[in-house]
Amino acid sequence: MKRLPASLVALALLWSGSARAQYGARAEVEAPTVASDDVDGSAAGSTVEVEESDDLSAALSRVPGAQVARTGGLGAASYLRLRGAELVHTEVVLAGIPLRGPDSGAFDLGMLSARMFESLRVYRGGAPAELSSAAIGGVLVLQPHRARESSVSAFASGGTFSTWGAGGGVSLVRDHGRTRLSARLALEGSQNDYPYLDDRGTAFDASDDRVLRRANAHQTRTAMLVLLERDLDRGR
Repeated sequence: MKRLPASLVALALLWSGSARAQYGARAEVEAPTVASDDVDGSAAGSTVEVEESDDLSAALSRVPGAQVARTGGLGAASYLRLRGAELVHTEVVLAGIPLRGPDSGAFDLGMLSARMFESLRVYRGGAPAELSSAAIGGVLVLQPHRARESSVSAFASGGTFSTWGAGGGVSLVRDHGRTRLSARLALEGSQNDYPYLDDRGTAFDASDDRVLRRANAHQTRTAMLVLLERDLDRGR
């Protein structure tokens, strides 16, 4: 019977000891649940505050995993895509109320004014159970302005391509904070006369190219949202 050299035996024992040290070690890692919902702690989402100069497309562009399909300026069709899913696979909810039915297409965010909302919450995939949503892509929750104290506000804005906006809001708090009313009104408009290059049908001849502006693209939008809340013994 052949015998292994002593050097090989020693090397095998050394390798066996190092393997046990490597794969026999234990480590404990504690990580908190990533949650953004007070009711359902298993649902993780992203919340973005709506700034004064925002429209919905600009605010949603700051959310990871969110892609906005936009066809133009103010009033043009705008849709939200989450996690690369189809546009129709995104559910839109306003204060717990779904804004589209199961048989309707993708919801057009261009119909809404960002002035009506104080924040947006996006759930990519798993949404809270309270929303009762089975959307494949995810859920967009529009959070309207809520009255925290009695106040009156107003705003006015202007921008390129003759874009303008004006409006205001009223908040009332009564009965030691148990009854709250928030109302907001916004008037917005834009000429949407964006410049574009007209090659006059000669793609390979730049001598007759000219820059024109879009015509007949004027948009005017009126938005109003009223939210009345009352704290009850159980619920709101």
